[in-house]
Amino acid sequence: MQAGEQPGIRYFSSYEAREAALGRSVGHLLPCRHNGPRRFWKDFTKIAGGGLPVGFLENIAYVSADPRDSLAFGSPLQVLAAACMGSAGQSADDAFLRQVAAEMEIETLLHQPIRTLSGGESVKLALARSLAVSAVSSKLVVASPFSWLSRANRALFDRVLDAYRRCRVPAEILALEGEDDLTPIQAADFWERRTEKPVFSLSFSGVRIAVGSPLNAVTDEQLHVRVADFSGRLASPCLLEGGNGQGKSLLAKSLAGAVATRGKAVVTAGHNTGRARLLFQDVVTQTLLRSFNAIVASVKAGQRDAALKLYAELCRDFEDRQGACGGRPAGRHPEHNVRQRTLLEIKMLLIAVRLAERPPALILDEPDWGLSRSAAISLAAAVTGAAHAMGVPVMLISHKPWWRPIAGAVLQVAKIPQPAGDGPFEIRLRQL
Repeated sequence: MQAGEQPGIRYFSSYEAREAALGRSVGHLLPCRHNGPRRFWKDFTKIAGGGLPVGFLENIAYVSADPRDSLAFGSPLQVLAAACMGSAGQSADDAFLRQVAAEMEIETLLHQPIRTLSGGESVKLALARSLAVSAVSSKLVVASPFSWLSRANRALFDRVLDAYRRCRVPAEILALEGEDDLTPIQAADFWERRTEKPVFSLSFSGVRIAVGSPLNAVTDEQLHVRVADFSGRLASPCLLEGGNGQGKSLLAKSLAGAVATRGKAVVTAGHNTGRARLLFQDVVTQTLLRSFNAIVASVKAGQRDAALKLYAELCRDFEDRQGACGGRPAGRHPEHNVRQRTLLEIKMLLIAVRLAERPPALILDEPDWGLSRSAAISLAAAVTGAAHAMGVPVMLISHKPWWRPIAGAVLQVAKIPQPAGDGPFEIRLRQL
């Protein structure tokens, strides 16, 4: 089933517009962990004085744009049991929970710690949570499902929608414009300003990546995954593609030094060897809620001017391609504007800060996260052009096949289960 054919779907041009719509639907149910203690105590006082929000009593099911927001507790089994126990009239017996888990293809993960789940596995668990309460819910609200679901896993989402349809429960889908469009990018449009594509070397040797709590990352008991040895010469932009939960983000974090890693994960471009710089899929996590100006202030003094210049260049290039840059004139000094910055602007600033360091590679994990399709393509094109002009190769990570026509090289990432006692799985790379 194509997303555009599904009833109850609404499209939005920006992350901010979609989040506002999500807030109007289920804002009283969303966790406040990104809003600080003042927001928490304000909500707590409201609930204490006026009772539970009506949404709790109506059993509204939801999945936010970050599927982890709707998860809690220590294991998937506990998440599903808590969802059922919190919904009046819903059974939480073991057989039922295992049946739901099997339908969402997570039956082998029920006792695995939540912190060790991949992004794709978290998506499946969030869907399972909604499926478990479909019979007793009054409404289902889902934000950007087509952005975080690979093509192979869309059938799982359709399965959830079918369950709510059979129960005659309305489903409200909030999507960004074009996020369900799988049409390949036109390479001629992307490379309107073609520059020479840098060639770089990528090498994984004896790599084991720690997963789970960073507090245990240095112990022998830490859960880990293996990366099969790989080496290759690749042209930029290099696309790492693979379905949900195949280990793409783990590879990126290993190359950027963002997770505890044994062995050697190295990028070499020209005479520049070392750690790549990474823009996480969920930029909200990477900014740690810092303001635009706080990010600027944190840049080393010797690189601040270069970062701001790169930011202005990215704005201009994006405007040329898209006709707008977050609704703000390009080139305006960021310290002269105190309004709330858009996700797009924060992304461009973080990218500029990383490029100013001239790293051996720049990695963009799911570059379309939080952006409409057209904005994501324009941003990726602007960033790639700026990086190539500096001799910095770019790596794009995505489960969406429509990036492939613009790639200088394609690496397919696959997760291979391992025998018991040898780590949960091995990640393998294959150059296409």
